[in-house]
Parts: sequence; C-alpha cells; structure tokens
Amino acid sequence: MEKLIKKTMKKIIKNTYIRKKIVVYLYNLRTFFYKRNKKEKDVYDYMTLLENKRYFCKETYQPNIFYGISNSLKIYSNYNDKIECCIEHGLYFGDFLNYNEAIDSGLPALITFGEKRKEILRKLGSKKIIIEIGPYINYAKPLLSDEKIKKQKEENGKTLLVFPAHSIDDSQTDYNMNLFVDYIEKIKKEHNFKTVLVCLYFRDIELGRQKIYKDKGYIVCSAGRREDKEFLSRQKTYLLLSDYVLSNSVGTHVGYSIFLKKPQSIYKQTIEYNAKEENNQNIANTKLDSFKNQKEEISNLFTQYNENITKQQIKVCNKYFGLDKIKTPEELHFIFDFCKNIAISSKHKESNFLTKFKENYENLDDKEKRILLESNEELLHQNE
Repeated sequence: MEKLIKKTMKKIIKNTYIRKKIVVYLYNLRTFFYKRNKKEKDVYDYMTLLENKRYFCKETYQPNIFYGISNSLKIYSNYNDKIECCIEHGLYFGDFLNYNEAIDSGLPALITFGEKRKEILRKLGSKKIIIEIGPYINYAKPLLSDEKIKKQKEENGKTLLVFPAHSIDDSQTDYNMNLFVDYIEKIKKEHNFKTVLVCLYFRDIELGRQKIYKDKGYIVCSAGRREDKEFLSRQKTYLLLSDYVLSNSVGTHVGYSIFLKKPQSIYKQTIEYNAKEENNQNIANTKLDSFKNQKEEISNLFTQYNENITKQQIKVCNKYFGLDKIKTPEELHFIFDFCKNIAISSKHKESNFLTKFKENYENLDDKEKRILLESNEELLHQNE
C-alpha cells in the first residue's frame, strides 16, 4: 500500500522536494497511532526493543533517520536543524545509484562513505555535492559507558560477535543456517570463546530465526528496527563488547569492525535473496557483475580466521568505507550549514543547485574550501 501511494504521488506531484515532505508527513501520521515505546531492560532485551515502533521523523528526507544515522551525526556535530542532504544509509555495491537520492532529490548534496563510492556516483551521472564522511559508526555514542563496557567484557569473557546475513522488508535471505551454526561452534571451540553474541536484524527475528541460535546457548541481540534512532549506538555497543567478529556476508559491519579495530572473518556460503517483488531495487543490484566483483574483492581478504587485522584488509576497507574520511564535529557542522544555505537559496530546485554551489563556494575561507573540494572540485568546472 505504501509503495502504491508513493508511485501515485510521483505521477501527480512532480516536485521531488515536496514529495519528500509529504512522505514524512504520512509516515509521522501513521507513527502517531503506534503505542508508546517501552524501555528495554538491558542491551540484550530484543523482544521489548522490537515491540517499539513509535519513531518519528524530524528530517526532510525520511530514510535519513534509518539506522539512527542522522541522529548520530547531529549529536556529534551539535547540529539542530534538518539535514538538507540525502544520506546513503548503507554501502551500495555495484554500478548502482538511487535516482531519488543521487540525481533528482530536491536536495543539493549526498552523504556517503568513501572515495570508491564517490567515483561510481560521478560515473553514473550524479552532479550532487558529495560528502565522504567515512564509517558512520564513528559518529555514534555507545549506549554503555566505558566503565560499564569494561565490566560487561569481564563478565562475558572472550566474546565472538556474529552478524548473520540479514533479510529486509521486501526480501528474505535463504541460506543453510545449520552449516553456519556448525561453523560458529567450530570457531568457538577452537579459539576458546566464552560468549557468543548473535546480532540479528529485526526482520529475521520476526521470521523466528533467533531460535537456532538460542538453542545453542548464544546470546541473541538486535540493534533494533531501522527507524530506531539508537540503532547505530546499539550496534557500536555490541562491537565494543566483542573480541572478534564473524559473518557469512559482506555488509557495513565489515567496515565498522575494522574501523573499531575488531578483527573478523567471513564464512563463505551460498546466500539467496528472495524478493516479494521482481523489481525490488536491492535485489536487482545483486545481479550486477560489478556488485559481485566488489563484494568478492572484500570477502576474499576475510576468509581465514585471523586475530590480527592485515594491511590488505585495512586498505580495502579504506577504499570502500573511507576510513580516512572522518570529519571533525566542526567540519560536519559546517557542511550541514553550507548545504542548508544552498537548499534555501536555490528554493530546492535541481536546476539552481550548481549555480548556488559556485556562488556560496566563493564566499568561503580557504579551510572551508578544502573541506568541500576534496570530492567536488569538478563541479566548479561544470557548465550550469
């Protein structure tokens, strides 16, 4: 029903920015009727966590709230206005872009991880201001204090954190869970792990997939629903509680783990994605050769159990996740202010963004220009 409404709106309302505002309004209207959220007992109380659905959106672009990314960025940078950029809420593999973010978004800029992603966006025709900020996990505050994390680690002992390949709203992962659990047991016994944490995506808990892990005595946890503003903070907490990370797929957890200096490996197994709709964008992307090649470039470096992070692993994570693109709170605040000024002065019209970018750029000092030129120098030489 929600997709039908969006499709109908696109036909009737041509202004992308107005459509985004209507989507937020409808989302908040629906959210208003959910019951009030309950406080979970601890960081492992996934059942209470997944009952909570009342997460309002205070952004112009609703997906910016996904995984708590906009919330984490705003707290980190002490920024209180709406973020007038689209945030890529995950690492997109392959020669792929979201047209409504990277081409015709009604917003002047796009936030992403690193250099490789920027190259692909430019190659596919994006003329947005592109801001590379590195792993989003850097900007999140863990839910537990350093002291509490230390105490919990002492209680848990050597801890293995597992991120199984996850389903999403419109598609379900399909893989041999018994084989994966057997491998987890093998790693646990061979390397003397006392505790195994299994972080499941909310959709997989709704599918009942926690049972096989609980039957083995593992601690099941979840970072929450994707609209939960503390999602990223919760994920960072689990990573900080761990000593080693294991998965059976490549995802943002790879870059996040390496950034937080947590060694990891990826168990290679066949994973199928069964979409409800044939035109599902995420599933269509998995059919691209570039998608497969890029994921293999990463996974091939993580096939062996190794408690030391290698130089090759750091290099490939820097390429895709922008480990060296971290922004200071002041830099991020400046970027958000700059994009807001362009959005307002251009009246959110795509045809005005480039002109206003050049005009606003000329009024910046050298330090501010350097922050923007890192990914956007070519925009200064484009015809309007």
